[in-house]
Amino acid sequence: MNHIVLSTLISLIIAQGIKFLIGTIKAGKADYRLIYSNGSMPSSHSSILSTLIVMVGHFEGIDSIIWGITLVFSLLIIGDAMGIRTQSGKQAKVLNQLVGEKRLREQVGHKPTEVIGGIILGIIVALLYITLIIK
Repeated sequence: MNHIVLSTLISLIIAQGIKFLIGTIKAGKADYRLIYSNGSMPSSHSSILSTLIVMVGHFEGIDSIIWGITLVFSLLIIGDAMGIRTQSGKQAKVLNQLVGEKRLREQVGHKPTEVIGGIILGIIVALLYITLIIK
């Protein structure tokens, strides 16, 4: 069993489930598109990547080359989720206003709180996985 892959998949499922629950509570009805959506709380990218960082650190050690590579690429992707994708969401909003209809998805990036929420969730998932599954 590949514990790294399994734990990151668990992290993804939990993050998307939380997104769905928050969206359902806010809207007062279930919106199943949220299960597959980007953006919103918590960031599934951040959750997956923080789980990955902890798990690789657990198995390979934080002084390993692979852990360093995992950390650097994870930080780049998390930065992209907040920065570039947020800007593309703002551009989509302007384009939708110009066209007069909503064709482009506007919620594609993350706020810092959503990223922090994803990081915290991912760390918790990894630590619970290590404690309960790997022992």
